[in-house]
Amino acid sequence: MSSRSNIRRIHADVKELAKSPSSMYTAAPLDDDLFVWHFTLRGPPKTEFEGGVYHGQILLPPDYPFKPPNIVFNTPNGRFAVGTKICLSISAYHPEHWQPAWGIRLILEALISFFPTPSEGAIGGLDWKPEERKRLAAESGKWYCPHCGCIGNLIPIVDDDAGGELKLKFAEEIKQLHMHNVTTPPAKSKEEIGKGEGEGEGEDEEQVEKGDGDEKAEDPISKPQVSSEQQQQQQQQRSSSPKSEEEADPSSPKPWDAPGLTTYARLHLRAGRSIPKKPKLLRVYDFDSPSVQAYATIGVMLFVLLSVWTMKVLEDVEILYLDGSVVLGGVY
Repeated sequence: MSSRSNIRRIHADVKELAKSPSSMYTAAPLDDDLFVWHFTLRGPPKTEFEGGVYHGQILLPPDYPFKPPNIVFNTPNGRFAVGTKICLSISAYHPEHWQPAWGIRLILEALISFFPTPSEGAIGGLDWKPEERKRLAAESGKWYCPHCGCIGNLIPIVDDDAGGELKLKFAEEIKQLHMHNVTTPPAKSKEEIGKGEGEGEGEDEEQVEKGDGDEKAEDPISKPQVSSEQQQQQQQQRSSSPKSEEEADPSSPKPWDAPGLTTYARLHLRAGRSIPKKPKLLRVYDFDSPSVQAYATIGVMLFVLLSVWTMKVLEDVEILYLDGSVVLGGVY
């Protein structure tokens, strides 16, 4: 279930794109659903996609920006399958790479950068011939979206100085995304895509539901081989190591259950830390309720006002359910 903080973040993405438009892309949510975005982007220059205009959807999860979205292309392009939730390091297939500080603009910048790269067998990836991609690029501007209209007229023509600065700003993040892009099951060929929408779409949806986490190939170089003798030694060490307090006696009283402790103190004890003298804690009874009780220093106030920025400087964030209330705490 979405909360007011999720809605505020989506509105922030809308304002940010409107404040600094780009001549390479545009995106906006539907009027009746803020979590469904339609985007249009241009193919990267000096590639077989140059001159192409491509339309698609960004499907935000209810707990965005803490989880990544699904991405679907609607315009044939020869790089990404149409009507399929594609597998990229910025999509819902790989939540382990996602960062809450990322937003819609970074997704669009990253999508453009992924166009000239090989699919590497990723779900929803295509490796069509350059001639076919050029033909599709030439025809793409005529594609019509029932919600947005003719996509060839959607991207504004603006001074791209701001867009260039933003591209440099996201260059390091996009570089990391390319490094994280992992190999997934083989993508469908052009012939397989053309067999029929009914059977193909059903298979794609089944693949999307399963994800590709179980199909990642292990790298024998990055994972050192362990001999049987070493395995036995590791097992002996684990068996001889002292058990934690909870494993030794689950029924024994916990330090954080002691009477008279505040929620703030219990939070730190449960995290295995000593109780600081100066509290830095935000206690929220209901994120959807306007009645928010905050016991905080200036740092936590900044967390409320600039949540995305503050997430970068928090060393540790915990969300716990204590005494029937939701507690969000962080160490600065």
